[in-house]
Amino acid sequence: MGRQCTCRCCTPLTRLYMILGESRGYLESLLQNLLCSVFDGAGVDAIALVKTCVFDRAAEDLNALRRVAHGGLVTSYTLGAIMITSCDDVDEDAAKLGSIDTFTVSEEGLRCNLIMPHALARCIPRGYTALIAPRYRWEAKLLIAALAHAGYHRIHVVGEQVDANLVGLTSLYNIDVNVQTIDVAHHYYDIVDVVIDTNVLRRHSPPPREKLIEFRLDEPNKTLPCILAHWVSRALLNWESVFVDSARVQALALSLVGNRE
Repeated sequence: MGRQCTCRCCTPLTRLYMILGESRGYLESLLQNLLCSVFDGAGVDAIALVKTCVFDRAAEDLNALRRVAHGGLVTSYTLGAIMITSCDDVDEDAAKLGSIDTFTVSEEGLRCNLIMPHALARCIPRGYTALIAPRYRWEAKLLIAALAHAGYHRIHVVGEQVDANLVGLTSLYNIDVNVQTIDVAHHYYDIVDVVIDTNVLRRHSPPPREKLIEFRLDEPNKTLPCILAHWVSRALLNWESVFVDSARVQALALSLVGNRE
């Protein structure tokens, strides 16, 4: 990213939060800088560190953090799907989709959440019908949950890695999910309220820019600061009972990501 981590030195009273990923990639480094800056701006004596996890030890790593950390973020959906088995309590979205992205350590145990659908929903305009083009099934699940939270009732899903099993989410979120082929995607551009693309549609028939939202967590894009701002803001509220203005966090995230068009 071209920037050093803004985390300051710790004291014996400094609280530790972890960012867990499959590797120390772009998202993990970005979140570390963002969280440390938010902690500093909110007057919270805490730091964020990055830890890489492997699948066969993910649950053990999460249990080990009960002794040293106050909470953290999980950047991999697959890691979150493994770690959910170690949680003492999970929120509604985590239970429905079978993965976590945030955890809090307390005397009551390990409280785990899936905040990403809510963070995405805050970045999506209100509407009724959407077209989404995910690369992977887990992206489709997050987007369907987010659109349901944003008030959508019908979703058309296209993509090379998506299959009809996603229709099972219809009953979970009371939303109509239709799986379409990539060849017919452009026919839906005029009848949907929003198009969410993970770089699938761009390679075929690009959607109109006024309806387009990019969803990528592994590279800079114009939507990423919005998503991260709401994710981090809610995480801090869960961890420290401290409210931070998501607009200020978004401006900070934008300065770290860069204004990419």
